[in-house]
Amino acid sequence: MSLVVANPQNGQIYDARVVSQGNAGSNSLKNYGLNFNNLNLLQEYGLIISDYHSHISYNICETTNDVTVPLDFQGGKYVFVPNEEKLKKLDTEFKLNGVCFSAAGIELIKIVEIEQTLDYHKALSDFLFNKGYEFTKLD
Repeated sequence: MSLVVANPQNGQIYDARVVSQGNAGSNSLKNYGLNFNNLNLLQEYGLIISDYHSHISYNICETTNDVTVPLDFQGGKYVFVPNEEKLKKLDTEFKLNGVCFSAAGIELIKIVEIEQTLDYHKALSDFLFNKGYEFTKLD
């Protein structure tokens, strides 16, 4: 749960996932305790969906002049600040791939205590930077 990026809207969590920074089904999250066997177990318990590399657009959490919808990560509110020069060179759609939580998993997010995972936070920030975005915490 400490690795989850969640998109809350109107008091509900619209999407919650662990961004894989590769393919989670190929063990890209093993350094954070989510190897393929652990993912299979979470899926068997109904806490995540079976597609470990699903994706969704997070453009709604992008900021230009005004923040539209911040996302939740490790107890804070974050947005994606686009680097326009870098984005021009990349010319790709912004989406987050990873392990998506099921409705039951999303309910657990609301009650589980979140621990700071600095190594994952740094890896996620670096990953997003390479996609053309600064992962910025709101005050």
